[in-house]
Amino acid sequence: YSVPISVMRAEPEKGQLHLAVKVVAGKTKALAEATDHIEIRGVYRNGLLGVSRLLTKQPQKVLCITKGVGFAPAANYNQWAFGKDTIDMIIDLDKINQELVNDYLVDYPVNSIRYTELTPDLVCPEEYDRVLILASDYFVESIAVPEKKRIVSNNFHMCCGEGICGACTMVDDQGK
Repeated sequence: YSVPISVMRAEPEKGQLHLAVKVVAGKTKALAEATDHIEIRGVYRNGLLGVSRLLTKQPQKVLCITKGVGFAPAANYNQWAFGKDTIDMIIDLDKINQELVNDYLVDYPVNSIRYTELTPDLVCPEEYDRVLILASDYFVESIAVPEKKRIVSNNFHMCCGEGICGACTMVDDQGK
């Protein structure tokens, strides 16, 4: 819980995790300068609310809207759904760089990519079966998408399993 990071790719056969970390202040700077090893706890739960809407057997047309580190789950979903779903992406490069996007989409290209600055008045086209909004709560709440199509990042209430993240304050769709 000390440093927010995103797993970009896992290679269990090599014992490797590829992480995305944005160097902002002391903790992330120390992490970036680590030379021997780092200790990672987690992943404790799914970071997507509404993920069951993606777990269909039928192909879907999906729009991923990402900003910053929200690109990590978009890249992971794209790899998982490659060849099954048709995926378009809207990516705000404000907090990540083009090289990171290229690295993680080269082997699993998406149908189309639009690079733009996200604004709260973004209107999602109706042609999509599902829309992933992987950005801050500000954008999650301001981008209008029908609830039945919507999958969003669980930004604040990450389920840590240790009583440090606040997920215990959240109620899911089933009232749990």
